[in-house]
Amino acid sequence: MTDLKTLALAAQGWKVDTVIPATYEKPCEVGTMLDGEFYHLMTLDCEDYYGDSMPLAKYFVAASPDAILKLLEERDRLREAMKDTRKRLQEANESGVITDTLWYSQYETLFDYIDSALEEAR
Repeated sequence: MTDLKTLALAAQGWKVDTVIPATYEKPCEVGTMLDGEFYHLMTLDCEDYYGDSMPLAKYFVAASPDAILKLLEERDRLREAMKDTRKRLQEANESGVITDTLWYSQYETLFDYIDSALEEAR
């Protein structure tokens, strides 16, 4: 994910917010609209391969650098919240407030489950 963040930061200045659908004469275009004028950034021509360009074009607009950075920030915030929760549960377990952390799943304890989830979320 670090590479994705690096790529999103490098592309952050590029605004991608507009799709012009393909016509019989022209392929689908993706770019930005500024002061009522369209600025072309990329062309998608899935129709040449018997596909529809619109789903891919809409994906490029939705997966903008700013959207990717917001998702990564949210993931990092949630990871920190999970780490803090695990720490507080561990403290409660060690002080005797919680006496049973068995977890009826593929993980033996709640702590194993949290540790695994944190490892997978890297």
